[in-house]
Amino acid sequence: MKILKQNDESYKQVSEIIYSGGVIAYATDTVYGLGCSPFSLSAILELNRLKGRGSDKKFILLVPADFDVESFVYVSEPARELMSRFWPGPLTLIFKAREDAAFHPSIIGEEGKISFRVPSEPNIRKMLEVTGPLISTSANLSGQPLLGSAAEIARVFPSLDCIVEGQASTLPSTIVDVSDGEPKLLREGVISCKQFPFKIKGCP
Repeated sequence: MKILKQNDESYKQVSEIIYSGGVIAYATDTVYGLGCSPFSLSAILELNRLKGRGSDKKFILLVPADFDVESFVYVSEPARELMSRFWPGPLTLIFKAREDAAFHPSIIGEEGKISFRVPSEPNIRKMLEVTGPLISTSANLSGQPLLGSAAEIARVFPSLDCIVEGQASTLPSTIVDVSDGEPKLLREGVISCKQFPFKIKGCP
């Protein structure tokens, strides 16, 4: 397994791994994540196997800042306001998928929703410019504590193709469902309820 630093040469190697169907771990602007291409079925299945999680759980997609989210999902006015205020940043938004959105069921699911986030940390943004969209799921076995270092991740997931080492947080992203008319809080993380510009269902 390769442990790579956050630099341009590493991102070229990561891109080759992703395009060949590999699975990686990488530091984000929130917690360490496990990831792969959202367009590789074999990689998605391997990621589920490594995590020990059910296929009914859906993945978040990390995308570069210039990614055309609206080609894949419907964006409401409340969602647009949250995107404007918090992207790039630690806010994951769950949208209603367009009927022709070509993603695996582990990303869209039976409810027809897709989760996107545009990260803010410069290194992960540079990496995404090279790799394109990446699946992101926390670096831990399903139901177990988060892993906070490259060494811990290498011990628990020795079959990963590489780890991109960096400074990760201990808090996950905040998740808001904007798939219908009323935004709903699903998880409070880095962004707290008091930071939202309007009332979010589920916030105290």
